[in-house]
Amino acid sequence: KKVERIINQLMLDKGYNQGQVDITAKLDDKQQMAVVIKVDTGPKTRIGKVVFPGLDKKKVPAAFLRKGIKTNKPHGLMSALSGSDTYNKEKMGEDIEEIRLRLQQKGYLEAKVGTPSFSFYNDRNVLGGIRRMIKISIPVKMGPQYRMGDIHIEGNKVVKTDYIKTLVKLKKGEIYN
Repeated sequence: KKVERIINQLMLDKGYNQGQVDITAKLDDKQQMAVVIKVDTGPKTRIGKVVFPGLDKKKVPAAFLRKGIKTNKPHGLMSALSGSDTYNKEKMGEDIEEIRLRLQQKGYLEAKVGTPSFSFYNDRNVLGGIRRMIKISIPVKMGPQYRMGDIHIEGNKVVKTDYIKTLVKLKKGEIYN
């Protein structure tokens, strides 16, 4: 079972999410154990699309969120060459956290990123062949957008208030990041 888990983990790391491992052990007539490990990797799971249901594209472009994804990128020339268009289940949590942080950069401090859902579809490659791709839907609830209000500096006794105000780069009405 430990070997089976290790092989499954190695397949997941390489993008073979549909792989299967079958291990059989037989005792022969000479009291020796014969272990047969049969590995079927299945096809690599390539990401065709990443969509964000619930995202207001007028306020935050989907491309801005996709740029934050480090591991599970949609298929394209650069992602195909780097292998980052291969679905990696283990790294999905990091990508979701990065999407949430990018929404916060745009002032949506209460943004919530939901559990992704997956669906398969067939797509044509450059040579006209059909390949099976995965579509990842990551639901987003943006919440209210926050902007800077008045900035008050209190309690300073050593440094002048005017000097501290010059250090603060935020202006009233700007989107809070």
